[in-house]
Amino acid sequence: MTDILFCLDTEDFTSNHAADAIRDEAEIFRSEGVRACFFVVGLLARQLMAWGRNDVLAALSHHEIGAHSYGHTLHPTLNEYTDVADFDAARNEVVRQETLGHGYIRAATGTERIRTFCPPGNQKSYVAMYAYADMGASVYADTFCDTEDCRGAFYCDLFHVNYSFCMEDELFAADESHMREILDRLAHRKRAVIYTHPHKALYSVHWDQPNYYKENLVPFGRWIEPPRRPPEETETFYRNMRRLVRLVKADPRFRITSCGELADELARRPVRTVTRAD
Repeated sequence: MTDILFCLDTEDFTSNHAADAIRDEAEIFRSEGVRACFFVVGLLARQLMAWGRNDVLAALSHHEIGAHSYGHTLHPTLNEYTDVADFDAARNEVVRQETLGHGYIRAATGTERIRTFCPPGNQKSYVAMYAYADMGASVYADTFCDTEDCRGAFYCDLFHVNYSFCMEDELFAADESHMREILDRLAHRKRAVIYTHPHKALYSVHWDQPNYYKENLVPFGRWIEPPRRPPEETETFYRNMRRLVRLVKADPRFRITSCGELADELARRPVRTVTRAD
């Protein structure tokens, strides 16, 4: 049986409009009885409070909350500021920024413990991995360090699980037969993470492309909105997302679980001791 996890990289702190997609997708999962993991950027949590988006925060209350870094693509990024010779200095800066981000996430969502972390894009900083482990995380999602059949792997004091299937890559124009083909591929794995970025349901490009590509292109707070999708495209995506969730629920090859359940399982395992012989 394949464990299926639904994860959402929840990151666009530049657009109040994009927050609608967080609410709508959280409600799709809730109404289908699925607890997803929303990896939230610290600055987005702060903006949701500033925008008064209690509807979004209420929708998120039904789900697990993980961290998606303090500032995502705001420069200097996680990779940029940890790319220094002094490991301790880099680690301390990670802890400083991420503690601030965690504070925003806790204040906005009410979550008490942040046990899972997903790095922004390709920002796979090993310094940040060690820092997050020290901060109490145990699961690291969207990694380069996993087994071929996606059983997960321990690396830098965290248990790493790779992302398997990106919903927005195909669900804007997928029929049920194609979705079943996708599930057939995932069924050969021990674990599969199905993920999406909520803002991509509303925008045709990522929010950080016009604002933070390679550098801070605009002053903070004076952001450029990406091109919006036609409403019918968004509705098609939501409809297909719900259909995919229902197909997974009805398929006996799959067991829907979550990052939190994985963290609980890891906590029950004996302490691992790596010896020189190992």
